[in-house]
Amino acid sequence: LTTTSLEQALPRVLEKVLARGQRAVVVAGSDERVEALASALWTYDDRGFLPHGTAKDGFAADQPVWIATRAENPNGAQMLVLVDGVAPPDLAPWPSLCLFFDDSDPAALAGTRDLWKRWKAEGHEVRYFRQGERGAWFAVEAVPETLSKTVLGGWKEGARVNLEQSLKLGDELGGHFVFGHVDGVGEIISVEPEGQSFRVTIRPPAAIARYFATKGSAAIDGVSLTVAAALPNGDFQVAIIPHTWEVTTLSTLKAGTKVNLEIDMLARYVARMIGADAPEGK
Repeated sequence: LTTTSLEQALPRVLEKVLARGQRAVVVAGSDERVEALASALWTYDDRGFLPHGTAKDGFAADQPVWIATRAENPNGAQMLVLVDGVAPPDLAPWPSLCLFFDDSDPAALAGTRDLWKRWKAEGHEVRYFRQGERGAWFAVEAVPETLSKTVLGGWKEGARVNLEQSLKLGDELGGHFVFGHVDGVGEIISVEPEGQSFRVTIRPPAAIARYFATKGSAAIDGVSLTVAAALPNGDFQVAIIPHTWEVTTLSTLKAGTKVNLEIDMLARYVARMIGADAPEGK
């Protein structure tokens, strides 16, 4: 949790659980917290409520969401949700577990990191979700095709990534169209200061080197950039202005770093029209 209270965040997560046709058990730190969370699920949305129950309500087996102070499973839940710093029980009986913690609490953060390491070592699949500015989370899945053409396979917990919302029709276009379809992994050859900016030389895979043209466009780790120079050996250079250097992950680049490359869609279609991307012999 970084931007909203648990009472605001918990209902949205439980909505997703119920939407998958599953049930949940929420374990809180005290009877008072159980009642507070139960009240929040009744009132969090003016358009309706989220069905749930507590020991006071009874009929535990019928409740889609059961809120209690102990990690029991009277309603056949597939997800266990822990809040208020409740210690995790044995994970074996639970198909999945969701642990909420306050990112601003150093002790909670340290404890969660320890749990992460322990669960990873035990062979559990572990994911970390951090709220955005609007209090939301999102997750992505990388299929083998994605892992074969990107640097995602090397990401680790805490890695910073560039994020940008999709452009809407009618929005002002401040760069070139970036589609997020990574075409290959390039290697940083050098990073040289150039006044207040930085000139970065990148070596793309040989198969896509011809698509980078001087004054053309390219996306480096999702950042729209202008190609400053296309070099005779197939490398290309980009000039990164101070603002872009400060607000993206490009400031971490150094020789040897691997980066995602996306060629300009215009270059892709031009190559198709003139047959430059046709298989050999065609």
